[in-house]
Amino acid sequence: LAVEQDNPRKFVVSGDGVRALQAHDWPGNEEELEVVLRRAVVQMNAQQSRERTLVESKDSPLVISREVLWPGSKLAYGGHRSGTGYRLNLFSVLPWTQSLMRSSLWNGQLQSNFVVPVFVLLNLGLIYGPQSRDANVFLNVFWCWWWPGILITYPLVGRMWCAVCPFMSVGTLAQRIVTKLGFKLRRFPNEAFAHFGGWFLVVLFAGILMWEELWDLEDHARLSSLLLLLITSGAVIGSIFYEHRVWCRYLCPIGGMNGLFAKISATELRAEQGVCSAQCSSYGCYKGGPAVPPNGMETEGCPMGLHPAQLRDNHDCVLCGSCVQACPHGSVRFNLRPPGIDLWTTNQPSAHEVGLLFLLLGAAFCHRLPETAVHLGQFADEVVSSTAQTHSVTSTQFQMHAAAAVCALVYPGTLAFASHALSNMIHEKSSDVRACQPQAFVEEAYAYLPLCWLGLLAHFLDLGLGEAGKVLPVAARSFGFESIATSGFLPELVADEHVISFCQGTCILAGTAWSLVLLRYNAKRTWKEIAPQTLAIVLLGSQLWDLIVM
Repeated sequence: LAVEQDNPRKFVVSGDGVRALQAHDWPGNEEELEVVLRRAVVQMNAQQSRERTLVESKDSPLVISREVLWPGSKLAYGGHRSGTGYRLNLFSVLPWTQSLMRSSLWNGQLQSNFVVPVFVLLNLGLIYGPQSRDANVFLNVFWCWWWPGILITYPLVGRMWCAVCPFMSVGTLAQRIVTKLGFKLRRFPNEAFAHFGGWFLVVLFAGILMWEELWDLEDHARLSSLLLLLITSGAVIGSIFYEHRVWCRYLCPIGGMNGLFAKISATELRAEQGVCSAQCSSYGCYKGGPAVPPNGMETEGCPMGLHPAQLRDNHDCVLCGSCVQACPHGSVRFNLRPPGIDLWTTNQPSAHEVGLLFLLLGAAFCHRLPETAVHLGQFADEVVSSTAQTHSVTSTQFQMHAAAAVCALVYPGTLAFASHALSNMIHEKSSDVRACQPQAFVEEAYAYLPLCWLGLLAHFLDLGLGEAGKVLPVAARSFGFESIATSGFLPELVADEHVISFCQGTCILAGTAWSLVLLRYNAKRTWKEIAPQTLAIVLLGSQLWDLIVM
């Protein structure tokens, strides 16, 4: 090509240019490659002439960059794949993020030396300390700090909590012990757990939500500890029988929630498919192995049984950094991206995930039954206050409270499905041949995810902004220093109720608006055609406003 263009200088392709070529599928085979290279040489010659660089040494090559190979494209090669554009590699912009993920601190030391001891201390404080939230600092941290805190982190770092999760930290410790004792772990059961694991965690989460509501776990320390220990036992059992983190990927209710909300994250961990397919032969990021020059480190492979080049959404990636450590070619990237881009590009819908979505949205209604009872009269107020601490589980009031909790949990999903069915009925009776075909419910249902996330955040802001700042007086009261706790010497940081209401209202309005936009995009139909679904989202948002803000 250079000879044809009468250029004595050599042409070389830059590193990012090689990756661009590798990332392309080349449907036109060699002919397409020749056209691309020929065009790049012509452009380089033209650029050289304009810049008058012929005075340079003829021995210095002309470098063909990624932009030259694919001029005018914002996405470069590989960008034609849906959802792969508009990314900024944070490893290049913030090198410390890569250093952190490649460090032993992030991959082991933090969990074993800090997370596990703190988790043990937390449970001891919950079991042997005072039992009310205003007198137990450990209960305050669990409900007022962790729940609002983890909800806030989803759009920033997705499922990163799972990388330092205390449940799996204990499970990993148990797995190492049984491995050293010679116990042989079973292989990762992908097919079996992929079919049934999702529904298992949905049912388990439903049981946990009912337990929280009927036993008032937010104000009962020992029961809160029991909840934590039950989830930990699941992680330990899964870890001593199966390799990697089978509990985290398929069975953990908290992991399922984290994976669902991770789809709205503005960050992701991905690998360049072209580099992985053309340069890698070790697959250490997936199966583990010894260090591979020049940059690969010894690892045990992905704990979730994933290959970073095959990820299509954030659901299963816990940002543990194992693939970053193992990759010798620098293929893995930590990308900044448009928040929630998975939901309208590469999202892989599943029925159990939709079930979990509406269960969590129902939790916002379930935990607001006292506010609902205000509209229904004194009898309803007595019913929703009948927890297991105040009434027998066989009492009529307790059973009616349980029935009301079930109705609250299933209400959003029932309303969403009914609106979808109504829209389909209208479509079938419509004579407009230009009307678009309805999407499947599991595909359309993800439009409710922003409202679900921000609705739950609005609910927990009462604790986060109203009680989390009292942690120091509560800590003093926990250890018997009542006089110090009531002296006013210890500072408190509590938001005014109007500020809390403003933040809650902003969350609900933003969630409703985001869900409406996402519904319009995913449904691929006009507003008129999706009017029932639109009204359902607006109705849920207005009801959350009434229960939480008002």
